[in-house]
Amino acid sequence: MPGVSYDKLTPPAKGDYFKFPDGESCIKIVSLPYELTQHFVQGDRSYACLGAEGGCKFCLAGAEPETKFLYRIIDRADGKLKVAEVGWSIVGAIKDFRDSNEYGFDTDCPPWDVIVTRTGQGLKTRYTVHASRKDTPLTKAEQKLIDEAGDLDELVTKKRERAVDGDPGRHETGAVDPDQSEREKEEIASSRKRKPGIGTTKPQYGDGPVEAMKEWKAKIAAAATVKELDEAESQTIFDKRVTPALDAIIRDAIKGRKAELALEAEG
Repeated sequence: MPGVSYDKLTPPAKGDYFKFPDGESCIKIVSLPYELTQHFVQGDRSYACLGAEGGCKFCLAGAEPETKFLYRIIDRADGKLKVAEVGWSIVGAIKDFRDSNEYGFDTDCPPWDVIVTRTGQGLKTRYTVHASRKDTPLTKAEQKLIDEAGDLDELVTKKRERAVDGDPGRHETGAVDPDQSEREKEEIASSRKRKPGIGTTKPQYGDGPVEAMKEWKAKIAAAATVKELDEAESQTIFDKRVTPALDAIIRDAIKGRKAELALEAEG
């Protein structure tokens, strides 16, 4: 799955995770933003959202997902390559800079460092974004780190696969199934945002998306040629169990398998 073009953005792997500290931080953005819709639950845990049509237990419980974006960045404080998870306030600011006359750029990443200032706590946390006054080209060592890490496809795909492989749950909308584990009950309850009318109807869904993902993963892993993978990719539209979210995961897996076959051919 490629990064998201700034023109297509709308308000809502490898490497260490970067957390913005209080005060000022200087980072170098080295990737396009990757969009990820998640549910946040108690204990700061998060789960990739597959949507109600994909059997997402949180959506079916009436919880609203939250859209975040992943950037691969270089932390100027220690020079390490990291992954930063940010909200629209930061991505939107970068987009505005890209479209401006003074700081505009026509490449995937800003040519300058980004200075982010974090203030406040909790729901009052605010992020202010500034562009560095001069361009900061990547060094050979930095480019090597980026090349070795690759893009964020693997990380995003794994987050979605964990959501698919997990038990989609069987509960009334807005209610908690007694057969679910205590942890699941707590997570669903903590993530739920009640809506008018929620809690009266029982969704009709099976474990089709979960079984479909397992079958497609096995089929992709068994493919021995690019032709087989192309044929498999063309068949996803005929599998009624494949939701849009699962289709994206399957295509990412096919892309990864093609890369593996290419490496095997070179060897």
